Amino acid sequence: MLLAANSFALALRTLGETAEPLRQTLPVERADAHLLRYTAYPAAGSTQLEVAYNLNDPFKWSWVLSFLALGAFALAFGKARGPMFWLASALLIAELGWTAAAFAFRVAITGWAPVTNMYETVIYVPFFLSLLGIFFLLAPACHRGVGDAWRLTALPLPLGNTFIREAVPLDERQLSLLTSQGWNGLNWLLLGPRLLISALVIWVLAMAPYAAGGRTIINLLPQTDIDRSIPNLNNLVVWVVGWCMLLPAVWYLPRVALTAIVSTLTLPLSWFGGYLRQQLPEVYERRAFGLVVTAVAFAGTFIAWFFPIPGKQFSPLQPVLRDNFWLTIHVLTIVSSYAAGALAWGLGTLSLGYFLLGKYRVASSAGGAKTPPEACAALAGFIYKAMQVAVLLLAAGTILGGLWADVSWGRFWGWDPKEVWALVSLLAYLVILHGRYAGWIGNFGLAAGSVLGAAVIGMSWYGVNFLLGAGLHSYGFGKGGQTEFFAFLVANFLLLAAAAWRWKRETATG
Repeated sequence: MLLAANSFALALRTLGETAEPLRQTLPVERADAHLLRYTAYPAAGSTQLEVAYNLNDPFKWSWVLSFLALGAFALAFGKARGPMFWLASALLIAELGWTAAAFAFRVAITGWAPVTNMYETVIYVPFFLSLLGIFFLLAPACHRGVGDAWRLTALPLPLGNTFIREAVPLDERQLSLLTSQGWNGLNWLLLGPRLLISALVIWVLAMAPYAAGGRTIINLLPQTDIDRSIPNLNNLVVWVVGWCMLLPAVWYLPRVALTAIVSTLTLPLSWFGGYLRQQLPEVYERRAFGLVVTAVAFAGTFIAWFFPIPGKQFSPLQPVLRDNFWLTIHVLTIVSSYAAGALAWGLGTLSLGYFLLGKYRVASSAGGAKTPPEACAALAGFIYKAMQVAVLLLAAGTILGGLWADVSWGRFWGWDPKEVWALVSLLAYLVILHGRYAGWIGNFGLAAGSVLGAAVIGMSWYGVNFLLGAGLHSYGFGKGGQTEFFAFLVANFLLLAAAAWRWKRETATG
């Protein structure tokens, strides 16, 4: 059998290599070099990377590292709090690095963007979730150093105090490090690189030919159809939205990039003078982030490894998806919002667990009412921040999806089921955040909202493709998992109902 397979493979290769010169000389009216290269018979050894990937199964170690990090965070209490916390953080960072390398492995094989199908989204959500977890875990220790770097990249005076006030007043600590003239001098020094990066962003997004016919990614002027002399409403919407995306990108991307570079110097310097030791207790108090992040990351990566999720094996990409710029920027943004929603859900589930099983305290006011466990208030603040990140990414991803839809289908918005549920997800989180800001809901309402938001995200992520199976996004449709999805929803709503019952009973006045 093996000998016959090898003989067949050799004969097939001989045929392919013999036909390739003839294929190159076929008379075609418009030769497409990219298409010819894409459809050429693969060179010898071109599948070695794919074979190595399948043999090593690199994403397996993502769930192993997440599980080990979860165990270390669970043991980070008492005298072992510090060592176990940092061991868990190191394991979480190792999981991030390993998963990034595994994604790079897949990209090297396919040449596509890292996230193109359901399997890759299930892997990417825990990856970005872990990234958010590290950010929130270490934020107290990094706030000062990153803040100094952000201030150094501001516009220099007097420009920094004009219509956009970037040059915020320096505090006493910053003035003890450097005089105001020194800070302003460094602002002027970093203005040059910032302008150069801004020019590069403008050229890449709005001037460099990208698509067929020399079309750019974002149009500086509104486009007109061939049979019209003025732009139609869709073209005007795309033009306005494009400018709304271009201006923040030109303004903030260079500053963010420079801040990341400068932080490599300001961050270590900020830890001197006892600041790091002073911030460690607050860092340790955020262990809940570590527990939630590693638990959800372990669940996601294990599900992707253990269950037959569509897209695990390599297969040709649908023609509409063969655009690495939009595929990367839109899909990564929208799937990153799912990760932020998953973080809010994990924190909300932990909070509901406290509401259900935690110890209620007698309030000082009369009436015999009790207050929920102290952890619920702290978790509510974390849930709120995670939801803010989800809203920011959902809004950006939905808008970017509209721009890609115009490129692919000739319209910015068409009320396709995928588009509708993306909008519903965004509005759901906006309602929850506004309710919290306006005082309509408290800590319990925010925890409940995180569960409801996760249900909406689940419908947008899984339900549209696997339950509805309708619309222009047919390339993402699949089957299976309905029982598990509905079991997930039922379990969440049962927990929510039980926690609400306990919370109502305990906080009711006598």
